[in-house]
Amino acid sequence: MHRKKHFNAQMFAGAEGIKAKILIYDTSINWVLEEQRQDKENLRLAGLDSEDLREFLTEVALCVVQSGNESANIKMLEARIKDNQPIANLLQQAREEIPYENLKEEKALNNLVTAFYIKPASGKEGGSMEFVHKSFGEFLFAERLLNSFCDWTDQVTKRNRQEDSVSREVMDKQVYDLLGYGNLTPEIVEYLTGLLAEKSKFDTKCYLKLFQRLEDFYLRWCDGEFIDAAPSERENLPLFKKEQLKKLLPEREKHLGLRQVDVYTGLNVLILLFELHRYAKSKDDLKDNISFYPCGQPDKTDEFDDERLLRIISYSHCLGAYTNIEILTLFLSSAFLQRVDLSRAYLSRADLNHADLSHAFLINTEFINADLTNADLSYAYMRDADFSSANLSNANLSNANLSGADLSGADLSNADLSNADLSNTNFQEIIWSNNTNWVNTRDLHQAIGIPSELAQQPLFSAAMVLSKGMSLVKEGKVVEAIQAYNQALSIDPNLPISARSWYTLGWFGSFYGYPADVLYACENAVMLEPDNKKYKQGRGLARALTDDLTGALADFETFVEIKMFDYFPEAFKKRRIRWIEALKAGENPFTSDELEELRRDEGNFNFTS
Repeated sequence: MHRKKHFNAQMFAGAEGIKAKILIYDTSINWVLEEQRQDKENLRLAGLDSEDLREFLTEVALCVVQSGNESANIKMLEARIKDNQPIANLLQQAREEIPYENLKEEKALNNLVTAFYIKPASGKEGGSMEFVHKSFGEFLFAERLLNSFCDWTDQVTKRNRQEDSVSREVMDKQVYDLLGYGNLTPEIVEYLTGLLAEKSKFDTKCYLKLFQRLEDFYLRWCDGEFIDAAPSERENLPLFKKEQLKKLLPEREKHLGLRQVDVYTGLNVLILLFELHRYAKSKDDLKDNISFYPCGQPDKTDEFDDERLLRIISYSHCLGAYTNIEILTLFLSSAFLQRVDLSRAYLSRADLNHADLSHAFLINTEFINADLTNADLSYAYMRDADFSSANLSNANLSNANLSGADLSGADLSNADLSNADLSNTNFQEIIWSNNTNWVNTRDLHQAIGIPSELAQQPLFSAAMVLSKGMSLVKEGKVVEAIQAYNQALSIDPNLPISARSWYTLGWFGSFYGYPADVLYACENAVMLEPDNKKYKQGRGLARALTDDLTGALADFETFVEIKMFDYFPEAFKKRRIRWIEALKAGENPFTSDELEELRRDEGNFNFTS
């Protein structure tokens, strides 16, 4: 092809990566089609449309991929192309040209596939075929999927209204037929997304339609609609695909079971949805219209199911202990996983870069060697999680609970750990940078294995002393806590102590008997975040204990207006209402007995979460 100048430098101007690969394969296939149509030995191809021939090649690719990405049985191909009339006619013509009856079945089709540089499979006994280059098969299978995507998004007009040209029932069966064989590989998915991007006719409406239809299938699959279908009422699609593969691939030593077919189909649809989501977020015309939440949108309580993904992982164990994870975790980059529960899940080596895991429950979850660059893990509950050797560079870990987590060998370059809980967190052999944010972390002084070089850095040292101060004031050691805060500021005069950290000193310092000494801390908290009404109650307590009853009343009345007040325990709410009523009457409710009860009941309660 290069000798005949089918490839030249101008063709690849601006084409890089997957675009260049697609250009090479597409040009090569077009050349093969045209060359064989002009070959005198293949005159019977001349009358066929190139689209029919290309469709034939994509079906060959499907057979090869579904057979295990190595080779495919000729009979499997014959069964799949019987509805392609032009190719079926061509096959019949080829049979008639073969003189020996016992050779007609296989030789006719073998002759046809070898015309397209598809060779008999090496080491196979008759009737098998494989592509000269495996990548051609993967590319053409991706094209086969794309053809179905176009069918699923196509609409026709009936009775003055638009309807899907492929019905829901028909599409369901096609999904199982295409995807119920095994897992989509990263190479196939890359070709597929590249082909979609290059297809000009696949516009914004098509992307949205495809996403909606695949999401509808996914949700019904999650509910067990297909595997639970009673054959007497409707076709059981996992059973259909299972029996099809068993019939067309008799040489297989171990056939897929009903659950395996169902799981592979669901996981592959899930992968496609993740990829559509990721692609959409990079396009201005799609990013506001396509968002995939595998567990439903967190703000829609009627559809949100925080354990849905965890159940999918458990259901997928029928593929093998870790096979399901190896399939799925390659495609989680940029995923929306807010508030999901993936506790105790195995996500080692997962690609979670730019993923949103904020507020997620990740207790005892394994992230060994996972890629979490630029991931949002803010407010996530990750107690005892294993992040050993994980890449957390540029990750947002602010306000996360990492108590007992293993971060040994993790890359924390430029990560934000502000306000994170780091009690008993393992920091052995971590990687960090000058931009790693340790400020206002809680219980940093209790972390394990802090590298000596890191401990000597002023910013880290100041953050560790501040952490010690927050711990001391919660224990009632207010004087020592104030000294620790001052020491932290002496180490780094520009230390940005947060409103939350000032509030901690002010609130606990007040009810442990030092309101006048910590009133400045309460004022700092309110000044730093004047719109955050939560911090008003800290100042209210200090004001009341320093005889500013009018100011205290104003602060407590503001505090009870916050939305989260309704979710406090009933005893906590009644206590504050009682304070307000007393202050309105000109009385100070904070007697020694009241303060003792407050220390006993709310000593460990966190109002700032």
